Amino acid sequence: MNTEGVNFQANLNDLRNKVKELLLLANKMLDEEMFATAVHNASLALHIFLKSLHLEIYGIVPVTSRLRNLVITLAPSGDLENTLKRYVEENRELFEKLENSYKMSLLSEELSKEEAQELIEFVNKTIQFLTEMKNRIYKELSGGIKRKI
Repeated sequence: MNTEGVNFQANLNDLRNKVKELLLLANKMLDEEMFATAVHNASLALHIFLKSLHLEIYGIVPVTSRLRNLVITLAPSGDLENTLKRYVEENRELFEKLENSYKMSLLSEELSKEEAQELIEFVNKTIQFLTEMKNRIYKELSGGIKRKI
């Protein structure tokens, strides 16, 4: 990989700033009762956050766009990967709604305010959870555990 002239930290900062902007926009859309658009923005924020974690940890951005896959592939094989799989499975329905949010926003499918709030809160909770897990991922990687591709 040719990384000459690439400032990864600046790129990561730009991506993380975009995540914050999208979450602020999601909350603004929620206040304006544009619930599907609010959820779509929150979903985009989570998507960008996950891709930025992959870039930070592994130096690559995965091709997959499924949120569930982006979460699971963050961890190397082992206990931590199983923890992430459990998290995804326990929240499968919420992940599916987020993954379908683009279609919902285009087709003006109705979401209640409560549903939109729940999904936005879930995105924030997931970002917090994965931020806390990042150090454990680094620790497992430094212990020589290989990542499944």
